[in-house]
Order: sequence, then C-alpha cells, then structure tokens
Amino acid sequence: MSQLKVFLSLFLFFVLLAPAVAAAQLKIGYVDLAVLYERAPQAGEASKALEREFGELQRELVAEQQTITALEQRLAEGDASEEEALRLERELGSRQSAFQRSVEQFEAGLTERRDSQRSRLQRLITSEIQHFSREEGFDLVVFEGVIYASNRVDISERILERLEARAR
Repeated sequence: MSQLKVFLSLFLFFVLLAPAVAAAQLKIGYVDLAVLYERAPQAGEASKALEREFGELQRELVAEQQTITALEQRLAEGDASEEEALRLERELGSRQSAFQRSVEQFEAGLTERRDSQRSRLQRLITSEIQHFSREEGFDLVVFEGVIYASNRVDISERILERLEARAR
C-alpha cells in the first residue's frame, strides 16, 4: 500500500508539474540504497564490530552445545550406573537450562546491537545523501518506488565515493 502511495504521488507530481518541470529544469537524482548498504565501508565495519563483540560468546555457546550433545549421547548409551545416570541427568538439565538462557541473552544482545548499527548506518547514509544533494543543487532525490532510473540520474556511486572517503 505504501509503495502504491509513493508511486501515485510521484506520478501525480510528474503529470501535474510536467510543464513546470520542463520550464524550470529540475535537477533530479536517484539513489539505490541497497547498493549503499551493501558496499559502504561503514557497513563492513559494522559487521566486523559485531563479530568482535559477539564472536567469542558465539564460540562459547557452540562449545557448550557440543558438551550437552556429548552428555546426551553418554546417557543414551545406557552403560552408566544408576547413580551416575542420575548425576548426568541433573547436570544435563542444569546445562540445558543455562544454555537456553544464554542463547536468549545472546540473541537479544545481538539483535539490539545489529539494530543500533543499522540505525547508525542509515543516519549516516541519509545525511550524506542530503549533504551531497544540497552541494550539487538537486531539487529532488528519490530512493524507493522507482521503476526505472537512468545512469544520468543515479547518484548512488557518487554517494558511495563520499562514504568511502569519509571512512578513510
């Protein structure tokens, strides 16, 4: 529904203002946000930061899962004494509960940090597009609901160059 609104708005804009646009020579640009999110060096840095922050904990969780699997296999073999089997069951239950809590905390923390990184990147890209558009005298820059944009109006690469320069 929102894409339809954007399309209709742009359609009406161009239909109703076509004569004025021709006379005024509006400078219009298009930005492919997917390209910027994929290729901006800041996006790569954000991914690396998440790996640095959460990589060790993820490895610890994998190791704990392997320990739990080994305990389950040992219990399944059935060669432990009754006392040993009870101890293994208690240890397994305790480890599984702690593991589940750890996984939930890990996922919540990772999601929060990923959302924060994505929001920061979005603000940076939006700011860079706005600065570039003002400096270059654009009257309109669009990024969604565009069916076609020629290379002449696609400013994505120029914005990407600025993001790369900023990252240096």
